[in-house]
Amino acid sequence: MPKGKAKKRYTGEFKQQVVEAMQTEKLSYSEAARQFHVSDHKSVAQWERIYLEEGPEGLYVERRGRANSNDKSLIADAKDYASKNVAGILASSQVIPT
Repeated sequence: MPKGKAKKRYTGEFKQQVVEAMQTEKLSYSEAARQFHVSDHKSVAQWERIYLEEGPEGLYVERRGRANSNDKSLIADAKDYASKNVAGILASSQVIPT
């Protein structure tokens, strides 16, 4: 049996409405949360960050749970590539005595 109250989910359309109202009416995070009955002002701050970085479309992406395995494999590939390149650069920059 779950403890406490389930976290409320908001639609992308609602998030966009909150962020755009916040910008046009110059509301603080707390004021926007209160006006739109959002339980935590930190959610509003996160929505604004996503809106500014990714545009309104970013608010429609589901971001719950762990990152999928594709994201992990991309990170692993990037680390592998970087380590090989660093090793290659170090090997080619060694001074050979003459």
